Amino acid sequence: MSTTIQINMPYRILLNHVNVIAGNGLNPEIYLNSDTLDSYTLEDIRKIAKTLHDHNLTVTIHGPFMDLSPGGVDSMVRKATVKRFSQALDAASHFHPGAVVLHGGYNRWYFNGNRKLWLERSILTWEPILKKASKLKIPIAIENVFESSPGFQ
Repeated sequence: MSTTIQINMPYRILLNHVNVIAGNGLNPEIYLNSDTLDSYTLEDIRKIAKTLHDHNLTVTIHGPFMDLSPGGVDSMVRKATVKRFSQALDAASHFHPGAVVLHGGYNRWYFNGNRKLWLERSILTWEPILKKASKLKIPIAIENVFESSPGFQ
């Protein structure tokens, strides 16, 4: 019987320990936070991706979520959200991940139950992200850990 271990870790930890992780057959879900997206080098990404690929590891990516709001009413916040998600997809493309996990970002306190408003604004974010993900052949998984609604429950 074969055992598969999938672990979640920030990119900065993976960067410093990729040989140990790969050498032990640990399949990473790599968290790309905003600091990582602002500071990673393409060469680092390629090198780590090659190491993981050479060890036949399965990779998923967890995109940024702090301070982001895909359904945000403020157009500047949505624009920043699209930019961060897009940066995560660009980085993820080097890993050929099984999926990129992104958060839906519904906040019941902000929207006071106005799901229609959230959905209308959210679609403005997801359309370009899903188009880019499709072009890069990267599946998107929407995680709703913090949301108490809408959907998927």
